[in-house]
Amino acid sequence: MISEMLQQHIDRSEVIDTVFTALVSKLGEPTQNGYAERLMRTIKEEEVDLSGYRNFMEAYVQIKTFLEDVSMRKRIHSSIEYLTPIEFKNEWKDKQ
Repeated sequence: MISEMLQQHIDRSEVIDTVFTALVSKLGEPTQNGYAERLMRTIKEEEVDLSGYRNFMEAYVQIKTFLEDVSMRKRIHSSIEYLTPIEFKNEWKDKQ
């Protein structure tokens, strides 16, 4: 049941789907995918370590909110010209 719920949320969320694909695309050393490793570190340091989840669903919802609202819309990223991912995506689309 939980796996079905997760799959439904993953199917609906472009952000979660992208992160999930990046994280499970290749097994190996952490140095092989620095971007995914850095994202996991950010999630751990800025969300998980600061929260006290009561259950899996609460953790899932709060981490999803962090990714969609904070990381994608508010947090600037040095690797994309100090823009938020949404701003970077919009600028890229405007140039096409």
